[in-house]
Amino acid sequence: MLTTWVRRPFEDDDDMQPPEGKVYLSNFQVEKFTYYFTDVFDHNKDRVITIEDIHALNEEFDTQANQLVKKKNQRQLKESES
Repeated sequence: MLTTWVRRPFEDDDDMQPPEGKVYLSNFQVEKFTYYFTDVFDHNKDRVITIEDIHALNEEFDTQANQLVKKKNQRQLKESES
């Protein structure tokens, strides 16, 4: 198993120094990336994106894709009945 250490956000020293690259982002971009990290990618809310988070995201995508296919098939069935 290959693992990589990733610096966690909100560590004790975060108040001392702004994250690298943050100076190049607008407030909107910072909000957007924070949202994506905390609400989209970090499913278990441990403030680290792990393989479990990726698997959960993939399952969510699969579920949504299956629902779209099911709706498309239902629509085609209705159209063929008409």
